[in-house]
Parts: sequence; C-alpha cells; structure tokens
Amino acid sequence: MMENQNKDKALLEAVQSHPFFHGVEVGTALSLLKDCQFKQYDKNEILLYKDRQREGLILILEGFVEVYVENEVLEVVQKGEMLGFSSIADFLGFPRRTKDEVTVESRAASKVKVMYIPFQVMARRWEDPFVRDYLLTQVAVRLRDVYGSLAEQVQLAREFGENEVFMLRVQDMMTEKVITIDSHATVMEAAKKMHEHHTSSILVMEDGALKGIITERDIVGRVVAKGMLLTDSVSLIMTKNPITISRLAYYYDAIGSIFTNGIKHLPVVEDGEIVGIVTLSDLLRKKNENVMKTIKQIEEADEMGLPTVKRAVYSIVDTLLQENIPIDKTLDIITNLYDRLVVRIVHLAVENLKKRGMISQLNSPFIKWGAVVVVNNLC
Repeated sequence: MMENQNKDKALLEAVQSHPFFHGVEVGTALSLLKDCQFKQYDKNEILLYKDRQREGLILILEGFVEVYVENEVLEVVQKGEMLGFSSIADFLGFPRRTKDEVTVESRAASKVKVMYIPFQVMARRWEDPFVRDYLLTQVAVRLRDVYGSLAEQVQLAREFGENEVFMLRVQDMMTEKVITIDSHATVMEAAKKMHEHHTSSILVMEDGALKGIITERDIVGRVVAKGMLLTDSVSLIMTKNPITISRLAYYYDAIGSIFTNGIKHLPVVEDGEIVGIVTLSDLLRKKNENVMKTIKQIEEADEMGLPTVKRAVYSIVDTLLQENIPIDKTLDIITNLYDRLVVRIVHLAVENLKKRGMISQLNSPFIKWGAVVVVNNLC
C-alpha cells in the first residue's frame, strides 16, 4: 500500500506542473493518472506506428523522440512536450480522408519515459478553457515549427548543391562512445588511451565539464614537432574551449561548423553534458562514401593499383565541386588524400628495397624524394 502511494506521489510530482493538469486538485489529478499509462522505451523503439489508430496524446517525461516519415526526421520532441496532436482531430470526430492516408511514426532517440493520455482523460480536461487553449496553441506551434524546419532544410540543401533534401540530425551520425581524460593527466596517458580505444581524438574534462580536445595532429604538431615532454600535462597541448554542437542540429549545421572553423571533431553537448562526438569522417561517410572508399583503396593499393587511385581522387574532386563545398576545404580534403597516397608509396618503396637488400644504402629523405617524383608522374 505504501509502495503504491509513493509511486502515485512520484508520478504526480512528475506531471502536476504540466499545463495539461493546470489547476487540478491532488485527488482529481490522481484519479486522472489512474486512467493514464506510463511506459519506458529504449533507443530506436517505436512509440507510434504509422498504420495504427491513435488513441490519445503522449507526454514526454524523459528523453527525446523523433517524428519521422520514411526515415526522414521531421522534428524532435523533448521532455515536457507532447506527441500525437493529429489524434485531436479523431477526438473531435473528424474522419480521415482515406484509410491509406500517409502519416508519421515516432521512435525513441534515447531512453524515453512517457505517459499515454487516452481520449477519456482528454474529454475530462477538454472543458477547461486553459487546457483547450494550451492544446490548440501547441498544435499551431508544432505546425509552424515543422514548416519552418522543412523550409530551412530545403534552403540549406540548395546552398550546398544537394539534389535531395537531407534531414539527418547530428544524433543520427554521432559516436555515442566518447573517450575522455582528466585535465591533470599527462600527454603519455592521453596517447595511450587514444591508442587503446582506436580513436583520433580525446576530450579533456575537469570536474565533469569539457575543457578541451586533443587530436592526433595535436600530439604530432604540439608535442613531437616542438619537443615537449610526454610527462607534460594535457592542458598544455589541448585546444581549449572547443566548438560544440547540439545533438538536435542538422547535418548541414555540423558540416558548416566544421568547414567554417577549420576543425575535424565536434563534441556533441546536451544540457551541459557530453553525449557524443561527430567528425568530418562521419559526415563524409554519411553524405558521400567515395572519400572513405578512396582512403581504403589508397591504404590497400599495390604498385599496379596506384593509377586507379588517381582516377578515384579525380572523381572525389568532381563530386566536391558539384556539391559547392568551399574550395579551401576541397583542397584540404584532396591534399589529405594525396598525403595518404605519398605515405603508401613510401611504404611500398621501402618494402621493395627491403626485398632487394638495398634499404641500408638509401636514407629516408632520398626515399621520400623518390616517392614524390612518382606522385608527380601519377598526377
């Protein structure tokens, strides 16, 4: 008995401040809650199916929910907001135009707790002018936001030369497993951790707050090249106050931020907490897998396959130009690919010299010079 009372009290505290329960006495609120259902969903579980009749509203108590059509996300509903406003038409008795009418689905974008509010509870609250005005206002706001979101994505897609509207959000592309290290740790500890987890970056934290980020390039350029000690603090080499992005931002927001700021890693922050990280590689992989395929092709190429790599790089140049990617960023991408190609050629040259027993007769700079000549001939 005591357990049920505590449960009712916890549920009441969770929803009593919501406008739907505005001005309701405790006894009445508990009576309404008994007719509602409380459910939990794991990430990617479906809350509302497109082919099932709506039977009420859903109040989000915790987490995020995506509303989508054929995997194109229309909006993200957060804690305190409601789902299923199209069911108000059913509640008011307006028939659907066709049985096969296209409708949306909803899925959990994280672990989610919700409360189902059936029509019978809606009927008891509909007579309250405050509640009725709140629900109708929410319908109008949601309609405005959906139209605004669609218009924004169409505009951004056109600016980037995209033929199809790309409505992916950062949370659809980010890596949720984030590797972190304390700000008092050493460079050696950071490097070991990055190696163990096969990651190209690590976030520097202090008292639970993000203070900086370290990448492989930082370790090479700020430690190796400048002769810093591996026992030095990571705070001396990290990029302080890194650019971050929201999990609800769109694909174009992320790639625009990366191109504008000249970075390759974007920590994803929500309510002050790190929830993931998205990289340039993630964005290119999602948008255009040709770059990643070419990188793999370069790293696996033998002497006979090097000319095909050149054609693959040309194809990427064509793709980036067609998509109106800024020319300086296009050059960065292509330069990176050619750098990888040089490294591969050097590796092949060294292996060839080892086989012929000539490696001791040549020094490293000469080998690199020969590799560059080969690259120039290929280009």
